[in-house]
Amino acid sequence: MKLNVGTTDRMIRISLGIVLIVFSISLQISVIVKLILIVISIALIITAIFGFCPAYKIFNFNSKKIDPLERRK
Repeated sequence: MKLNVGTTDRMIRISLGIVLIVFSISLQISVIVKLILIVISIALIITAIFGFCPAYKIFNFNSKKIDPLERRK
């Protein structure tokens, strides 16, 4: 599993995940919407922690900076 999530992307994912969790807890919304927000936030946080996003893999996208030495391989 190659890492495909860069540092800036990871920080944004963690921040957005925390914000979504706070919103889902504090807002007066239905239980289904709360669960959806929590699932999305958990997915964002997990992909940030592991540095790998399956959607990025499917679409062949990479936000991680590539080391010049790695490029030669």
